[in-house]
Amino acid sequence: MVQVLVFKYWQSMPLNRQVKFFAGHGLRVTTQTLWDNVWRAAQLLEAAYLALIAYAQAAKIAHADETRWKVRRGRGKSWVWALCTTDTVVYMMRGGRGREFAAELLGNFGGILVVDAMSAYSALVDRRNADRDNPELFPAGKPPPPLITLAGCWAHTRSYWYEAARDFPLSAEPILSLIGKLFRIVHAAEAHGLSDEVRDRWVNGALETIEKQVKAIEPLPGSSLHAARRYTLNQWDRLTVFATHRFVALTNNVAERALRTPVLGRLNFQGAKTERGNKAAQILYSLIATSLVIGVAPSEYLDAALRAAKDGRVLTPHDFKARQT
Repeated sequence: MVQVLVFKYWQSMPLNRQVKFFAGHGLRVTTQTLWDNVWRAAQLLEAAYLALIAYAQAAKIAHADETRWKVRRGRGKSWVWALCTTDTVVYMMRGGRGREFAAELLGNFGGILVVDAMSAYSALVDRRNADRDNPELFPAGKPPPPLITLAGCWAHTRSYWYEAARDFPLSAEPILSLIGKLFRIVHAAEAHGLSDEVRDRWVNGALETIEKQVKAIEPLPGSSLHAARRYTLNQWDRLTVFATHRFVALTNNVAERALRTPVLGRLNFQGAKTERGNKAAQILYSLIATSLVIGVAPSEYLDAALRAAKDGRVLTPHDFKARQT
């Protein structure tokens, strides 16, 4: 059973292809039999998934992103959301990408959230700030929602300037060179353990130069150069959060990489057939991805977690790793 879960939610192998695989090894099963076992496993592991979400939402620095998903029966458009920390990846499959879904993903998260420019996160932060200013919403003893600081993604910013460089190389390539220098400074600071004073001086100097040169560009309205300049300046407050918070990443690549496996599932087996498939996917993708992030073999963890669930116990990947040490 564990092998079926790993094949589908890590190796992106559809159940019908697994039927052929097992038949080649002398085991005759149907896709319905495999699905029934997948669904049973997801039900047993749901408590571990919920514990994982709570664990991720308690972090102080996180990454979030979303991309298209597919449910073949029922709702129309669907999205897979990812929330990532240094040692956790959790997914949610939902029917949209609005503020309410961002709020569900983040729960009571408070801290620094690295994201792209998608409006749902800004809308959530604006709503939280407005709520915090309304004392009627928080009677005695009820704390207001924690603050979220949004940090921007320099990889997204750089992609805008790559696009602009195709049309306006004389204006865009110097900015790309400066962004590359910024990445090298941060990587060197991490690799060589530079003091905060030295790192801050180099980083702030690079940021000042980038901002000055971007502002000096006078692009043609509607051009790719105009889009790059506008994106950079509109995101500037977010893009500079890392400068004063050493442990915040320059990019949101962590969350983008986490979405690759569900995207392969969307391509290989068309996402989920039903809402139950949706639920199974978010549970099993999350538990397997987190196992991989913390260096635990997914098959070993799933086997132990299923045994624990049958005994009425909840075992997360972190619990399993702690038990091994």
